[in-house]
Amino acid sequence: MKKIILIVIGLILIGAGLFYWWQNQADVRELNKGFPEDDKIVKDWRGNYWFIREINGEEIRMIEVNRKNDQFRIINKRYEYEFTLPSDREGLWRLEYIEAAGDKEMEYACKICAMGSVLFVGMIGGYGDNMTIESYKLKNQNTTLDEFSRNGNITWLYKMDIETTRIGDIDVVIASREFGKENDRGRLYYYFFKGESSFYKLEHVSRGLLDYIVLNGQW
Repeated sequence: MKKIILIVIGLILIGAGLFYWWQNQADVRELNKGFPEDDKIVKDWRGNYWFIREINGEEIRMIEVNRKNDQFRIINKRYEYEFTLPSDREGLWRLEYIEAAGDKEMEYACKICAMGSVLFVGMIGGYGDNMTIESYKLKNQNTTLDEFSRNGNITWLYKMDIETTRIGDIDVVIASREFGKENDRGRLYYYFFKGESSFYKLEHVSRGLLDYIVLNGQW
């Protein structure tokens, strides 16, 4: 009888563990929908995520999203940046990543760049739900921030309102434009700035969010 009771308890615990794991992975199943075979997102029991890409048979962690004190910190070691999302961003509904290198691949992204990446982060909570982070390695290491924002792509500053400012110790070129009258999202902001070894272009509808990202990041 005791053995039967122990077996039943064990099965209950295993079942509860499997149920918890299935519930914990619900958002990951949604995040992975539509991905090619070489890409996937995984999540551990602590709530940390990884965007993983298989390259030549090896699984590479392209992006890490670590959760600490109810805040997410996004890390891209390949382009040497990381930043913290505000505490009102309660989760992720999108995490997609594109990377390209060489003149042909960079032709329509940044003509003066040798390689670059685009990270799409869909956030639950707060104002605005989708942010784009573009990071670039330039062909000429002596390129200035002004040259990057004006010559990287002819469309970046086209018909934009332009200003320059300083956020913390980082010089930032801010380009913005209003949406059409039929769209109620207001103004879209683009932040251009230079980090230690890469240039960055951030996009979102909230200037406050982008200020927070730049100020609370390592670039």
